[in-house]
Amino acid sequence: MKQTKLNIKLVLFSLVLLFSNVLMGSEYLSEEDFPWNQSLEEMIQHSKILYRSQKRLIDRAYRTQSGEVIIPVRIGDTTKPVRVSKLFIQSITKHIELALKRNYVDVITFSDMGHSHFFIPQKYYDDVVNQIPVEDKHIIYEKILNHPKLKILYHTAEQLTMLDDNQELLKDRHIQWRFFTRNLIGDNEGLGQLELLHNKTHRYNTAHDYDDGHRYWGGGFYISAHQNGLFAFKVNGETRYFDINLEGINPKKNF
Repeated sequence: MKQTKLNIKLVLFSLVLLFSNVLMGSEYLSEEDFPWNQSLEEMIQHSKILYRSQKRLIDRAYRTQSGEVIIPVRIGDTTKPVRVSKLFIQSITKHIELALKRNYVDVITFSDMGHSHFFIPQKYYDDVVNQIPVEDKHIIYEKILNHPKLKILYHTAEQLTMLDDNQELLKDRHIQWRFFTRNLIGDNEGLGQLELLHNKTHRYNTAHDYDDGHRYWGGGFYISAHQNGLFAFKVNGETRYFDINLEGINPKKNF
């Protein structure tokens, strides 16, 4: 019975995706593509469908002819380039690979490991980032993303069902592991290091505090696995691909 319900859900999801791709002409991921309260199996199967679909992140990173990586960011009615270092891309790639290897995450989409926040060294924020005018958002992001002492926070298991109807943690060993390891802190020095944070007072173990030397910054980047993605990562000996953007999956920007 469970398998039948899962199959029906996946068929409906595939039809919705097909409708938005073909009839609406959409080529970008939106919030409607990521259902809340998914079971683990649903989340994994959804990610497989999305990986081979036409839909990718809007305003995603691209490479110039010289090999420079640019992530577009919107400022009003214009788009400005954010230039990011090879070290930044290397760091993100290693975070993905290590998170998958340790079973901290199951898929690389918004439903699981798909968005980030930042912990910026407080002194660097005060002396550099906070001195840049808001209208120069592209420069702000360049200063943040390319700083080697930046810490990157991933809130994983974003749409994974982990609690039962009584708001108690499910009695499933893997789900419990995902619950207690859902706050990942990555380095920005290409080392591929991941720390764990825990918030024992939050129902879903959502953490936002690191230490007194860093300032929390809510607006991070998004990552999403796709067969035509710009960047490669390894999982179980296979090469897969992912995209990065700064604009997220807001449907108001996508259609």
